[in-house]
Amino acid sequence: MARDLTNLENVALAHLWKVQPCTGHQLRLAFESSSAGRYSGSSGAIYPLLRRLESSGLIRSRVGANGEQQKKLYTITARGLAAAKRWLLKLEPKDAFADDPIKTRFQYIRLLDEKFQAEWFRLAIAALEEQDDMMRKEYAAEEYKNVVDQLVMTSVIKANRERRRWLRKAEEALAASDCAMT
Repeated sequence: MARDLTNLENVALAHLWKVQPCTGHQLRLAFESSSAGRYSGSSGAIYPLLRRLESSGLIRSRVGANGEQQKKLYTITARGLAAAKRWLLKLEPKDAFADDPIKTRFQYIRLLDEKFQAEWFRLAIAALEEQDDMMRKEYAAEEYKNVVDQLVMTSVIKANRERRRWLRKAEEALAASDCAMT
């Protein structure tokens, strides 16, 4: 029985479907430049991933011209397309959990003294604002001016607004609990 694909492998398949043909370098750049920042665009992650997908028959490559150089161009196969569709339709409760590094770090906020806690909140809010700016710039490109990508951008910006609101409330609650303890 074939092993389950990782989320990164599935995202790579779906991305190849969307932009094929695509070089490994183009896939790396797409992952590196994504404002989502969730997936590694490193050569050490992307090229082994492409080899695994190709050896599994999920993608194929051919040598083609890319500018003045000969590069491997990858396309998704029928098996790869079927795998990407299965991944898209396989939603489980664990998949709905929003991976939120800010809330994960917040669980350990008491490691910091009050001064650094205030700095942490400032940095977290600023990071969310910067991500919004990055999303707006990234999704202003012509390739993202479609209803699906614009809905993704709008959703992230709205979610970040709620995350900033939550951070402000958490900061107030933490300050209030610190006052109650003294």
